[in-house]
Amino acid sequence: MAEGLKLTHPTAANANNTYAMSKLRVADVPAEKADEYYGSIAKSTDGGETWRTVYTERGEFYFNEISCQPVPGGADSCVAVGEASAGPNPGARVYHSGDGGLTWTQVFFAQGVNVMAVQVLANGEAWFATSRFQFDPFGFVSTFYYSTNYGASFTATQELSGFNVFGLSILPNGRAGFAAGMTNDQQCAIASMVMGKSD
Repeated sequence: MAEGLKLTHPTAANANNTYAMSKLRVADVPAEKADEYYGSIAKSTDGGETWRTVYTERGEFYFNEISCQPVPGGADSCVAVGEASAGPNPGARVYHSGDGGLTWTQVFFAQGVNVMAVQVLANGEAWFATSRFQFDPFGFVSTFYYSTNYGASFTATQELSGFNVFGLSILPNGRAGFAAGMTNDQQCAIASMVMGKSD
C-alpha cells in the first residue's frame, strides 16, 4: 500500500481480518467496455496495512456493502450485497463466503430490485433488504430477508411498503432492528422491527 494512502470505502472488520468492497469504473479500457465496473472484495489480515483481492467480477455489477463475522471453530463468514442496473442481468445479488473469503457463492438474485444493506451477527443471524419501485400502487416496497446460518441461505420475512432501505442495524436474538432509508415522498426515515414485525 502506498505511503499515507488510506482506504476510504466501507469496510467490515473482525479480530485481525478486515474486508472491503469497491465499485470502480475502469478508465483504461477499450471504449466499448468503458461503462463496465469491477466489483471487488479485498481482505486485510494486518489491520488494513496491506490488502489482497479475494473476489472480482467485471461487468455492470458492483458491491454496495459487506458484513463479516468469525464463526466459532471455523473461518470468517461474510455476506456481500450489490447490484447491476443495466446489462444482460440487471438486479440485486448477494454473495456468501464461509471460508474467510477464499470462495464466494451467489446465494440470491432478483431482477428489478436494488440491495444496499446487509448485516451478519455473531450468533449466525444475517439480514439484508431489497427495495423496488412500483407504479400500482405507486411507491417503494422493501423486502427483508433473514438467515440463521451466517448468510449461507436466506428466507424472505416481510415487506415494508413506502420505504426504500439504505442501511440496516440489527440486534441479536430478535431484540430489535432498524432500517434507515427514504419514504415515497423522499423524506429520510427510520423503520424499526422485531424479528420480521415492523412498527
